Amino acid sequence: GKTLQHLEKCLAARVLCKSDSDIIKQAINRTGVALQNQNNENNLSAADVTFSNINSLGLIFKNIVNVQNSVLTKKTTNDDFIQDLFLSVEAVQQIFISIMTWREESKLLYDKAIGGKGNDTWLDGDDIRTALVGQYDIAMETVLPNVDEEGKYEVFLVAASLTDSVLKLYLDVLARTSVSECAVLRTEYERRRATLIEPFLAHKVYPLAFTLAETFHHFTLLVRLCDRCNDMAKLRALSVRYPGFADVAYKWFMEEGKEAKLLTANIMDHGKLSDFLMSNEKLQWIHQLGNKNYGDAGNTLFKLGKAEDELLSRKKTLLSMAKLALLAADTETCEPEPLQVINRELETITYQERMKPEMLDNAGLVVDRMAPLSTTQLIHLYTGDDNPGLDDLDVKKALDLLQNVAEDDTISDEEFERLRLDIWVSVIRRDSWWGHCTHYSPDQIHDTLFYRAVILAYNSGMLISHFLPRAKEILDHETWREVFKDEKHVQQFEYILRSGYEQMREMGIDCQ
Repeated sequence: GKTLQHLEKCLAARVLCKSDSDIIKQAINRTGVALQNQNNENNLSAADVTFSNINSLGLIFKNIVNVQNSVLTKKTTNDDFIQDLFLSVEAVQQIFISIMTWREESKLLYDKAIGGKGNDTWLDGDDIRTALVGQYDIAMETVLPNVDEEGKYEVFLVAASLTDSVLKLYLDVLARTSVSECAVLRTEYERRRATLIEPFLAHKVYPLAFTLAETFHHFTLLVRLCDRCNDMAKLRALSVRYPGFADVAYKWFMEEGKEAKLLTANIMDHGKLSDFLMSNEKLQWIHQLGNKNYGDAGNTLFKLGKAEDELLSRKKTLLSMAKLALLAADTETCEPEPLQVINRELETITYQERMKPEMLDNAGLVVDRMAPLSTTQLIHLYTGDDNPGLDDLDVKKALDLLQNVAEDDTISDEEFERLRLDIWVSVIRRDSWWGHCTHYSPDQIHDTLFYRAVILAYNSGMLISHFLPRAKEILDHETWREVFKDEKHVQQFEYILRSGYEQMREMGIDCQ
């Protein structure tokens, strides 16, 4: 063990003595002076004392950190200072490259020298790991912002090398630590693994981030990198290469709300895919279609379509797929009711898609991004102030939508009657004729939007008695008190309206 440590310190000394950094030279001299005072070796230079006491070389790391901290307090950023600071970091990096390379190339000799669990090396202490992390911090926080693009990449390479050394030191100690004692150390290792590697992702140095994350099994970061780079081929390769990686990817995509991307990544076996799809309400239908359970798929899509309230186009797609799935299902097991509801919903969507541009603008709706509107909302849009160009065709559309309301079991008869009355009151108010009713004869009702809309609905085959309120219901509406301030006008309005109803009955139109 002692021979091994002596060899590693010699490797470190060889790097240090070749360094051109003033910081490293100051640290060597400080170490030598301390040893001179301790051993009374005044006949040699401070540097000679440092290298002649090779077994005390561990002290030099403390002095390197101390000198660096001392110069950092000056807060200067001139080129010479940054260059020397970087050279000192690079020297420490080179020390550990030399040691780690030797350990890997002479693994059998190293393992034999260490002996097994419970034995320590001179680099096992947290002070060494902390010193290395300090070098990383200097590189990334002080040097990096003060160099050009070419210099930045050199800094990233050094920082990556330091990360590699720190984490390998952790793993080396963990391999020689009993299970009962390594929990705290492993937690610390995982914490430092994240803080050291993740900045490469933040700086978009993806190749180095990928290499470090894969080397040290930072699976969560690997998933993030694959997602960031949209590299699903890499994600699948990692899932095959490392047991447990697919589970980490699955959990991350689910937590990030990226279920669709997880589905297309194709990283789960059939059993897990089935469980995943069935456990996710929004994706169950894919599994059901895959198993040719068209009825179940149709019902799932129907529920999703009914619940969709953010995007009209998405609602239409879900309901259309639901209809196709239900039509493909076994007719003996497929209930007709969902198809009827779907057809009503799709018809309502069609009326929303065909709204006039003026209506869309007035309502603040954008065609490609508008949310689904309820049947009631559409009726009010077609007959309300957002449609200043209301005509008999628009009234017919509102009545078609009212038919959907009549067939909807979730809407009460009272709501239906209120909507029906609202439609016709809005229609009547559009004609200025009603505001000057004392100047006109009852026959001129034929020129009103109200009359034209009733005739169009009648000629279209609609049951007028179902869609047109009784005259008394219209007359009793509170709005006329605002329209007609004079009682004489109210009476004339009633006379003309009832005359219009009588004329329509004479034409064979069933109205009350």
